[in-house]
Amino acid sequence: MSKKGKFIGGVILGAALGTIGGILFAPDKGSVTRKDLKKKATDYSKQAKKSWHGLQEQTQQLGQDVKKMGQEVAGDVQERTHTLLEKTGMVESPKSTSDVKTTANKKRFFKRV
Repeated sequence: MSKKGKFIGGVILGAALGTIGGILFAPDKGSVTRKDLKKKATDYSKQAKKSWHGLQEQTQQLGQDVKKMGQEVAGDVQERTHTLLEKTGMVESPKSTSDVKTTANKKRFFKRV
């Protein structure tokens, strides 16, 4: 086990033992202590749920941002590749929109043949 894993395990074990010791040596009656524990557990549960929902929202936003950036990079790569191919003479740049349509029609025609 790594040093971090051992440390975290020790912290969790220490917290659990501290909680048990606190319950055993509590100055209040058992019913009061249980009520306090229930209240604290409910509070921690609510806080954990809020944190979880916040984390989910951040993760979704991050995913959307990464997707958008990926699309932008893909478009940029495609554009630069096309420009490079034009410069090397491997692809002719269309002179007008009718040339683009004609090129597309030729591609469709030759796919069938």
